[in-house]
Amino acid sequence: IECTAREKARDQIKKEVEHWARSKSFISMLNEANAWQAGEPRFLTRSCSASAIAKAYKLAMLKIHPDKNLDKDYSAQIRCTEMFKEITSRYNSFRASTTATQPQP
Repeated sequence: IECTAREKARDQIKKEVEHWARSKSFISMLNEANAWQAGEPRFLTRSCSASAIAKAYKLAMLKIHPDKNLDKDYSAQIRCTEMFKEITSRYNSFRASTTATQPQP
């Protein structure tokens, strides 16, 4: 029975994070992930550089990486895992788009 409750909780959290990701821009997701634990100010804007985005992404990954959150309760672990997946997916899309727009030598 506990396994079923955990599965339901995991499914619910996954839906919440997917909704969160659909309703946010990539930059907003990074701002929220970086302010999530440390309360840091939101420092990315639409006009920020690709290197600033990469730095914010790395910082967010350090905070929400599933292996870094093993000491948290089950729902927090699942939330971190799902956020990690969503942000990584967006970052990969961002990288692909910035690579595609750069001129080839």
